[in-house]
Amino acid sequence: MSKRYRLLITTGVLAGIVVLIQRLPLKTIIPSAVTYMQNAGWLGQVVFVAFFIAATLLFFPGFLLFMSAGLLFKFPLALFIALPANVLAAMIAFWTARWLARQRVVE
Repeated sequence: MSKRYRLLITTGVLAGIVVLIQRLPLKTIIPSAVTYMQNAGWLGQVVFVAFFIAATLLFFPGFLLFMSAGLLFKFPLALFIALPANVLAAMIAFWTARWLARQRVVE
């Protein structure tokens, strides 16, 4: 795959993400998601961990994710949710880079 083709795909994906973020009604989605995660019990915690992992893999700042865990859940529970989620995200990022991007590093 040529460099121009990769650059075109990357630009298209980033432009699509920006348009998607601008078009989504985030002012209604975010408060309802927060309420759901707080009231859903263990399922809300699993949803938060999935969001934490996805956001980490998309280069969202980690300290904001830890702060959001603290705001959503009480302190000890937030700590026991955010730390394993952070470790899982780091493991997934490492294994993704190790197995999927290995050829690019070798070249």
